[in-house]
Amino acid sequence: MPGRFTAREVRTANFPGGLREKLREKLQILSQQEQQRKRQEAAEAKKRAQLAAAAERRRKQQEALEARKKAKAAALLAQQEQQRKRQEAAEARKRAQLAAAAERRRKQQEALEARKRAKAAALLAQQEQLRKRQEAAEARRQAALLPQQQAATKNQAKLARKQAKKARKRGNPSRKQAKKIKKARGKARRG
Repeated sequence: MPGRFTAREVRTANFPGGLREKLREKLQILSQQEQQRKRQEAAEAKKRAQLAAAAERRRKQQEALEARKKAKAAALLAQQEQQRKRQEAAEARKRAQLAAAAERRRKQQEALEARKRAKAAALLAQQEQLRKRQEAAEARRQAALLPQQQAATKNQAKLARKQAKKARKRGNPSRKQAKKIKKARGKARRG
């Protein structure tokens, strides 16, 4: 049978009639089929390699795309974080400025109130000094008038005694005159 002979056996063996030619043709067909199978396998291997390479390229492209997306997202986040920090810093500066302005206003108000209190205290002290000077002047005036008042009181008492004496001499004085005498005596006693 042709399948039982190798190519060398076919070339070297002595076969009767046209059997050698038939075997040679069969071997050639088998060789062609083997070559076709190898070419097909090579083509399939090449196709698989191309598909694998294409898949690898797509995978790398996808990875690169995702990496770019991640980098872009990270840059956006960093930008947002910087913006947030700048905004917080601006707000902190604004709060500090407002607090400083409020503190300045508070100190100005305290200084104004202190000046008002000092002015009021100075005015009160001035009024108190004026009152004391007036009291001292009044005391000096009263002291200066005292001898005159005492003299006038003595004169009034003397006059009252004289009038009482005259009234006693005249007899029973009227009720009105007695009241005057009593009043004069009391005034003289009080001095």
